[in-house]
Amino acid sequence: MLPDGSVSERNAAALARAATAGATIVLVTGRPHRRVEALARSLPCHPIVLCANGALVYDASAGKVVRAHPIDPATAAVVVARLRAALPDAAFAVEHVGGFGYEPGYPLTYDVPDGALVAVVEELVAVGPTKLLARGPRPDGPVAAPPPGWADPEALYALARAAVGELAELTMSATDGLLEVAARGVTKAVALAGLARELGVTAEEVVAFGDMRNDIPMLEWAGHGVAMGNAPADVQAVADEVTRRFDEDGVAVVLERAFP
Repeated sequence: MLPDGSVSERNAAALARAATAGATIVLVTGRPHRRVEALARSLPCHPIVLCANGALVYDASAGKVVRAHPIDPATAAVVVARLRAALPDAAFAVEHVGGFGYEPGYPLTYDVPDGALVAVVEELVAVGPTKLLARGPRPDGPVAAPPPGWADPEALYALARAAVGELAELTMSATDGLLEVAARGVTKAVALAGLARELGVTAEEVVAFGDMRNDIPMLEWAGHGVAMGNAPADVQAVADEVTRRFDEDGVAVVLERAFP
């Protein structure tokens, strides 16, 4: 996807040709379903969408969430307590099947959906979030750089990983100090593998694309893992192929070989 959340004409055409030839198109993203609904419906291939790093399955053709794997509220509360002990200035938000909620002080980086709940995080996690979000404070607004202690993604991830332990899945799919927590066992790779089994598709038949570190297990699982040209070096290292950047129609370059 492009920075504005759209898909280029060339990529869309390549996806459509693949779908016409019988391929199943699956979008796998960390975004919540509300932020990909319009895109999914606009594509001619009507993809299945694995949202929130695999916690939600959204059927674009039906226009609805068909499966959800939320974090148990009690577990989410423990994760919050541990992260808050490790990162005292953390502010939290949650994504859930019905929408979005955030606590006062959480730095918003995109438009808040209608009906968003503003409450203390202990109340927010009671809904059973599909994803728990944590950010550092940004007194200068959402475009300001992450504060000290949140600006080093590697150190931040290591600290948060140690705090969360085996209670849940922790990822960082952004570079601006955003921590994302899903239920234990919920990842892009696990979700895609599960969907493939349901469809009778083997890993060897899957071509997967990715450009962030939370894509590494998925690229390793797929029969042909493709890293985008903008991906970090460790993502490219596990891929079977490196294509052009996401904004240079890298997906289309690969698909056009198989579906000319």
